[in-house]
Amino acid sequence: MNSETIAQRAQELQNALQILRRTKFSIKGCAGSSGAERFLLLQIGMMSNGQPVMPTLIAKKLGITLAAVTHLLNSLDKQGYIERIPSPDDRRVVYVGLSKKGAEALGRIKNHHDEKLRGLIEHLGVSDSAGLIRLIGKVSDYMKQNNRS
Repeated sequence: MNSETIAQRAQELQNALQILRRTKFSIKGCAGSSGAERFLLLQIGMMSNGQPVMPTLIAKKLGITLAAVTHLLNSLDKQGYIERIPSPDDRRVVYVGLSKKGAEALGRIKNHHDEKLRGLIEHLGVSDSAGLIRLIGKVSDYMKQNNRS
C-alpha cells in the first residue's frame, strides 16, 4: 500500500471512530445519571464479587485518579447505589460496596448490555461478528505494542 492510500485510509478510520464515539450505547434511567457512573457501578460489581472494595484499588485498576473515583462515588452514594463501609481495623480506611438498589441496577445494566451486544451480533451476522472480534483483537495488540515505546 502506498503512502497516499495509507493516509486516505487513516482519515477514513478517524472519521469512522468519531462517528462511533458519538453513538450512544447506554441506558437512560438505569443507575446513575451519567455513563461514567454506570461504568463505575459495573466495575465495582466486577471487582468486588459481593465484597466491599477500596476506592484506591478501583482508581488503580481503572487508571484514573482517586479524586475522579471519589467524585463518582459521592454521586452514586447520594443516589443510593453504593454503601460506604468503614474498616473495622482502621477508621481512616473506607470500603465501598453495592447497595441493594445498586445490585438491582447492576443486573439491569448487564441485561441491557447483553441485549445490545446480541442485537449487534444479529445485525452484523456470524461472519462479520467474528471478523469484528478478530480485528478488535488485532487493534488491541497493535495498541499494546505501540504504547510501550
